[in-house]
Amino acid sequence: MRSLKKVVMIAAIMAAIFVVYSKLKPTPKTVDNATSMSTASNALSESQQEVVDVQPADATQTVEPVGSESTMDQPDALSKSVERTDNSQAVAQTPAQNFPELYGYEIGHNSLNDEEMLALIKRLRNDPALLADLLNELRSETDPARLKRLTALLGDSGNAEVLPVAEELIYSSNPDTRQAGLDLLSRVAPKNPEAYDIANAILGSEADADVLVSTMNVLALPRNATPESRATSITQVMPLANHESAAVRRHSVSILVRLTNDQTLSPILSNALYDPDSSVREAAVYAYASYPYQTAEAVQRLVDLVADPNEERGVRNGAILALNNMSPDEATKAVISTAKKQMRDALRAR
Repeated sequence: MRSLKKVVMIAAIMAAIFVVYSKLKPTPKTVDNATSMSTASNALSESQQEVVDVQPADATQTVEPVGSESTMDQPDALSKSVERTDNSQAVAQTPAQNFPELYGYEIGHNSLNDEEMLALIKRLRNDPALLADLLNELRSETDPARLKRLTALLGDSGNAEVLPVAEELIYSSNPDTRQAGLDLLSRVAPKNPEAYDIANAILGSEADADVLVSTMNVLALPRNATPESRATSITQVMPLANHESAAVRRHSVSILVRLTNDQTLSPILSNALYDPDSSVREAAVYAYASYPYQTAEAVQRLVDLVADPNEERGVRNGAILALNNMSPDEATKAVISTAKKQMRDALRAR
């Protein structure tokens, strides 16, 4: 009997221990639920973080819980962000300037006033499509009047895109087209030094006097020419001081003193003072007005030109200017004074 009581007591104690243990130990279901809730909470936090990242900073804006009525009724934050990005890209792609519709074939048929000319030049600098259209018009144009208008307009734009077209026109068999190309080249040269290289190539291969004169005009403002290009120009122009054409000789003298004031020019300028053509002599005396190397022979020749009553007025005026820049002595000043009086009297006698 006592044994049975002991067994019953032990069984009761074990049952009590089992009950207590069962209450203290979490069930697998409870662990799974806790894990699921933790995972959902982390996912919710990450989702909210993504929304905060894409939304612009706004102190007044609050993040709605995912799945709330407020969120479901409105586009989500990511959609709003994409929409804003699309709008900003659309604004960025909008052209800076909206020009009125205009085509190359409409331009150059009539003369333009200064305001219209400036407006078109400004547009050509900012409208590549119209520039290309107008260059094609220039290529095919045969009317001399329109050629001149288009040349002036495109040349004054100073755009480098004009250079290959100018070179193309220069080698045309049509004299008017060729002249338009040379004029175009001279207009764009100050802003595009590559034009000097094109001019040098022409001077080295051309014999026609008119073309040589027009080509030398390209070199008239050589301030942006590279030293190499300038040296080549001097080499090409020097022989032209002895050309059979007086126009070529005159231009060569004027251009050389713009390219250099080197002492090697002294023989060329001195010879030009004796040229049989008065326009060449005039170019020479004005060259001496800024040339720093004067020989005694050249100075005496200038005095003789001033004193000669039969010399052209332009030559005498140029020689006076040159001598005044050389700090003349009293005798030379007297010659200059007499020459001025003669020229004034000649004007009154007309």
